[in-house]
Amino acid sequence: DESDVSSFYDDDIGLDATTGESSSSSEDKAVKLAKKETKQVFWSRWLVILVLTLAAIAICVVVFILSRRGETQQFEATYEESAQKILDSFEQVVGQKVAAVASLGVTMTASARSHNETWPFVTMSDFQEQAANTRALSGVLFVQLHPIVQLEDRAKWEQYSVNNSQWIQEGRDYQDRYTTVPDVDGGA
Repeated sequence: DESDVSSFYDDDIGLDATTGESSSSSEDKAVKLAKKETKQVFWSRWLVILVLTLAAIAICVVVFILSRRGETQQFEATYEESAQKILDSFEQVVGQKVAAVASLGVTMTASARSHNETWPFVTMSDFQEQAANTRALSGVLFVQLHPIVQLEDRAKWEQYSVNNSQWIQEGRDYQDRYTTVPDVDGGA
């Protein structure tokens, strides 16, 4: 048993098992084996470093891709939500403004029917007040009425306009009562 152990150690240090002396060929083999093992350990270390580096790079790339995808989806969802809020708000504002102008049209139609008038021969009573309310509700700068008169009705329309021109003075009186004009002289 001791001989087995001794022979094991002797083989490791390059001794001849029969004579107990070192042999140059055994020594050369041991040096070659040591160099080979050192080289293998060196390359094994580099291989481990390379594998760890590649694994770290792969993990970083995967995390980056997943993070970017998540942030892009979150950005797009937030953008869509904000854009929809803006559109809804815009539609609501436009709807209110159009409804204010449409109410003036409904009022004009009701006035024409109640006075048995047909278009374009319609003069709405208190037009300036109605138009001022529509202007205030809709936010427009001014309200005008431009009826389309067919060529065959032109002479009758001109006569109707002259006969019903009292609304012009009524409009001026309304403006004088309810519209303030800034003082250009600075208070003088």
